[in-house]
Amino acid sequence: MSRFENFMNRLGFGKAETKNEKTGQAVLSEVGKDETPEQPDVVKSEEDVEKEKEKPTASGGIRRQFAQKCDRSRIAPDNIKMLEPNEVFVFGSNAAGLHGGGAAAYAMRRFGAVWGQGEGLQGQSYAIPTMEGVERMKAAVGRFIQFADQHPDQRFLVTRIGCGIAGYRVRDVAPLFKDCIRLENVALPSDFWEVLGPNLDM
Repeated sequence: MSRFENFMNRLGFGKAETKNEKTGQAVLSEVGKDETPEQPDVVKSEEDVEKEKEKPTASGGIRRQFAQKCDRSRIAPDNIKMLEPNEVFVFGSNAAGLHGGGAAAYAMRRFGAVWGQGEGLQGQSYAIPTMEGVERMKAAVGRFIQFADQHPDQRFLVTRIGCGIAGYRVRDVAPLFKDCIRLENVALPSDFWEVLGPNLDM
């Protein structure tokens, strides 16, 4: 075997020539084989892939620091059981106002949401339609922000709208509320603040 062939083989192309230390004879050995047994490929389910995406990262830790710095009055409780007279329960709805489940049904039972009204103030609640696509939801969130800005005497407690029956992820919905950062009368869920954290001027 030529030196060139032996060199190429040592790079992984075929077999490499080595010498037996005892006999001094040339020996051909296969190159590039892993001595450890080959591991079978692991097929991950869609659920596992989503869980991997949601795992905390370095940037996620930074976002949590921003959320912790946030004024506690700006963080909406996870379970809202009662409201002060000036407080408003903000929930996700559908355009037809069919409040049949989730926070919408809860708003109708507890806070005056009206069957058949899909958007806006109703009793001590405010509906934001989330079932008609991201663009329409974005527009509805914009109208809510304008309404909240015009009513500084009221405090709006936003639930995790769009992240239940509508099926969106927090990281997709939270950025729609970026303009709420400047509104002192709007409280957002803690995980919304985690996403919005880098936008805070602190």
